[in-house]
Amino acid sequence: MGYLGELRDFRSKAALHAQIRESLKTLRRDSVDVLQVHECDWGCWWSDDAPDKGRIQADRDYDFANTPIMQVLQEAKQQGLCRFIGITGNSTDETARVLRHVEVDTYLVAFNYDLIWRGAKREALPLAREKGVARILGAAFHNARFVEVHPEWLKSPPQWMTPEIHARFERLYALQRESGLSLVELTVRYLMGDTGVTTILVGASTPGELEESAAAAQAGPLPTDLHQAIEGLGSP
Repeated sequence: MGYLGELRDFRSKAALHAQIRESLKTLRRDSVDVLQVHECDWGCWWSDDAPDKGRIQADRDYDFANTPIMQVLQEAKQQGLCRFIGITGNSTDETARVLRHVEVDTYLVAFNYDLIWRGAKREALPLAREKGVARILGAAFHNARFVEVHPEWLKSPPQWMTPEIHARFERLYALQRESGLSLVELTVRYLMGDTGVTTILVGASTPGELEESAAAAQAGPLPTDLHQAIEGLGSP
């Protein structure tokens, strides 16, 4: 899997093609299976805005389908440099907007479908499924928030933990204790229960997390009652 995004000129076909060639050279490969535009919710891919301008704006029109990045992805696929092309992002509304207007094979969204946060289920994943696009979940452990239990968070909540999310973590930790499963196993097996998801990228940060994730996947989806209990924790 390859990503386009680590360059300054987001609107130059020559620069984009050069990055693909350099990446393949670094990988020592003639091609990759999947080539995706990284963080497609950035406005700089679709306009002449500078990267620091942030995400695409809701009140602004963009010609998503005919931009340099989409032309380059299509050309790379035609040239055999990749088998599939796609888009990725950390938001749901903005990436879903892009997805509505481009023809791609894969859609990856991160930080929006896990044990608590479920924004991807609102529009993005149903749209991808409707278009026949592979659905990939990234950052399943949400920056390690679902790798291990942190009882101290319940006593002294971190800044990102709103009262609503705090209540959901209390319920999640109770379910974890009752089930006897680790948060890693709960995460992987819960997500495996959604047949509308194509691939899960757990984002493991240690070999132990990767091994635990693989073992959880081999165990298969959670029992129905536990899956439904976790489903009830979801926050859009």
